[in-house]
Amino acid sequence: MIKQFFPLENHDIFINLEKEIFKGNILDVGLDNYGIIYSIVKSYNDNINVDYINGHHDKNRIEENYYDSCILFFTINKIVSNINKKHFINDIAKYLTNNGKIYIWDINKSFGKLFKGNLKIAMPKGEIKKFKLNNYNFLSNNSYKNVMTLLKNNFNIIDSQSSNDIYYIKAEKITKGKEESNESTINSH
Repeated sequence: MIKQFFPLENHDIFINLEKEIFKGNILDVGLDNYGIIYSIVKSYNDNINVDYINGHHDKNRIEENYYDSCILFFTINKIVSNINKKHFINDIAKYLTNNGKIYIWDINKSFGKLFKGNLKIAMPKGEIKKFKLNNYNFLSNNSYKNVMTLLKNNFNIIDSQSSNDIYYIKAEKITKGKEESNESTINSH
C-alpha cells in the first residue's frame, strides 16, 4: 500500500482586538486558557468580573442567567461532534441574561479537513500575543456555516465575518418573551 501525504498549508492569521470592549459580567469559556480575554477586559476596567471555565466540570462554579457576555475564543473547534456542540451552545444560553451576547472567534474547518495556523493577536496597549492553533481531527465540522446553524435556535446574529479560514460571530440571546411574541405575530397574519 502506498501512503499519500498531502501538504498542510500553514495559516498565518492576524486578529486585531485592540479596541474590543465587553460589557457586564463576562464568562470566558475555553479548553485552553490563552489569557486573551482576561487581558483585554482588565486593560479597560480592573473592576469588571471575568469568570473563566475550562471544560464541563467547571459548570457548577457558574450561575444561570448571570452573564451579560460569553466569549468563545477558539473553543468550539475542540468539540468534535455536532450533538455536543449543540448541547454546549444550549448550555451557554442558560448562563446568559436576557439579551446577553455571545462572541465567537474560531477556525472555519469543515469535515475531512485539517487546520494548522499561527495566530497573532493585537491586544490593547500595543501588546501582541502569539500562539499556534492546530486541529487535525478529520471528523470535526467546525465550519462557519455549521456553527451559524447551531446558533439559530438560541441566538439572533448581530454581526459575523469570515476570512482566511477564521470567523467571528456576535449574537444576542433570544429571550422567551421575544420568541413567543414573534410567533404570535406570525400566526396572526
